[in-house]
This record gives sequence, structure tokens and C-alpha cells, in this order.
Amino acid sequence: RIGQQRGVRACSAMASAQQLKERGNAFFQRKQYAEAVEWYTKAIDADPSAHALYTNRATALAGAERWEESLADAEKAVELNTSWAKGFYRKGTALSKLGRAAEAAAAFERGCELEPSNAQMRAGLEGAREALAAEPKDHGEAKARGNECYKVGQYEEAISWYTAALRLCPAGEKEARAVLLTNRAEGYRQLTQTKAVVADCTEALELAPGSVKALVRRGLAYEYLEKYQASLDDFARALELQPDMTLASEGKRRLTKMVQDAKKFEG
Repeated sequence: RIGQQRGVRACSAMASAQQLKERGNAFFQRKQYAEAVEWYTKAIDADPSAHALYTNRATALAGAERWEESLADAEKAVELNTSWAKGFYRKGTALSKLGRAAEAAAAFERGCELEPSNAQMRAGLEGAREALAAEPKDHGEAKARGNECYKVGQYEEAISWYTAALRLCPAGEKEARAVLLTNRAEGYRQLTQTKAVVADCTEALELAPGSVKALVRRGLAYEYLEKYQASLDDFARALELQPDMTLASEGKRRLTKMVQDAKKFEG
């Protein structure tokens, strides 16, 4: 009898998950991806072992261009069912969108092994292989592409290339990594992503404490964030390292007054 009760509960959960999934499908068909994700999540909560539900949610997340989350669901789907071709397709698609061409190709290859006649899977594999062939061979090439994008005002693309360069740059090449981080920080600065500027410059300075560019860019970011003493400290340190740097000199003069005015106000 206990076994029968468990079976009834399991069937009830499956039926509930199916109904919830159908609600998600209805929203997905109307391209209301956030609502679709919500209902697919409810379906997963009702039946966490259903691998296909993770693929459904991965597809809705892809529609919303939430690629990291889509990838996580695709990976869960193929973890639950290692022969689930749709899961590998979703995984390959998310990885492609995240710029991880080699991993995307591997996912599509596995999908093609499972479904050799799947034209969509073959197209995904071909696209991933083309992207892989076009990838820079080393961090120097990726950095050069980032510099070219920066020169013509394509700041988001520049940031993507500097990020790719950081992936390719060995951890031991501290100076090279510091330069890449400082370059990416400048891209973030142009987009007014000020906290990202601070984060990248701080990491760059941990690798190369004498980086004047990192100090000045972080000083400018701190000024924007109204952290005037921290900004002044960075400009002052930059001037110690490079006394003839106009930007640092002007920054120090400007921030000295701001800090003094702030102290008078507080007093």
C-alpha cells in the first residue's frame, strides 16, 4: 500500500509538472520569455528529475538572451540524460553566444553523434567550427583586435576582445595581464561602468603596482563615485611614479581642493 501511495504521488507530480509546462509553452509561443521561465521553473519544482523541463527553460532563457542561465539548464538536462540531443543543442547554442567556440563545437559534436540527421545540430556545429577558426591565436592578437575596436568607438566589442585576451593570457604573464585589465577598464570607463573600472584597475595594480595608467583610471573612477580621498591617493601615487603626467597633476590639484572642501563642510 505504501508503494501504491508513492506511485500515486509520483503520477500526480508528473501531471502537475505537465500542466505547468503547458502554461510555460503558451507564454513562450507569445515570446513572453520571463513568464515562460517562471512557469517552467514551477514545473521543474514539481518534477526536478524531468530532463526535458530544463531544456524548455533553457530555450526560454535563450529567448531572453540570458545565456549563462540557459547554459546551466542545458548542462543540467544532459546531466540527467546523457543521450538527450536537445540538451546538447541548447548547450552548444549558449556556449556559442558566450564566445566559447571550442566547448560549443564539442557539445554540437555530441549532439550530432546522437542525431546524425539533425540539420539544426549540424548547422550549429558548422557555425561553432567557423567561430573557432576565426578566434585569435594568442592574447596579443586578441588585444590588437580590441585596440582596433576601441579606436573607432566600438567599446563593447573592445571589452569583449580584451576579455578574450585575458582568457588566452597565461597567469604568469603579470605585466601583460595588467595591461589588458587596464585597457578593458578604459573601455568600461567610456561606457560609464565605473565600478567595473575600479575592479579592473585594482586587479591590474595587484599584478603591476607601478602601473600609472591603472592608477589614473582608477583615480578618475573614484572621483566619479565621489570617493575623493581614494581618488586623490591614486593621483598622488601616479605623480610619484611619473612626475610629468599632466592628467595626474590636474587630478591631484582638483581632488586636493575637493577633499579640503569636504573637510570644511564636515567641520
